[in-house]
Amino acid sequence: MIIQYENIKLNFEHLSEFESSNKTILFLHGFTGSANDWKDVVQKINPRFNKIAIDLIGHGKSSSPSSVNYYAADSIVIHIEQVINQLRLKELILCGYSMGGRVALNFAVAKPNIVKGLILESASAGFKNEKEATAYAAKIKKSLNLNTVFVRKN
Repeated sequence: MIIQYENIKLNFEHLSEFESSNKTILFLHGFTGSANDWKDVVQKINPRFNKIAIDLIGHGKSSSPSSVNYYAADSIVIHIEQVINQLRLKELILCGYSMGGRVALNFAVAKPNIVKGLILESASAGFKNEKEATAYAAKIKKSLNLNTVFVRKN
């Protein structure tokens, strides 16, 4: 399904039947991927979850604008929020692979009241050193009200 936001198109796919009473998992693909990357994975997930995937900006059926501003972390948070608003979701679980994991982390820190869980695979927040990793872990811990956060520099 395509939604228009400003002058870009964002694509998201329902990978399961949508039931308003079910919790929702939103899947975020890796670099050069698309929502289609998750089709085999979602078959293994309990049907009590709604499963939705987004084509992140520059990927799949979403727009590929020439302005680099659309690819900034803050802009991508807004893109995801547009999809969430379209679906009228109050909360969700984010599942991200690689680049999608980094997007999920950024979204969780920016919108902690919406994110009820994170599933991250091969994701990195892109730290340059241990000091950055420690500071980011503290920020996540505080934002998401967690007891423990393990973050490591790649």
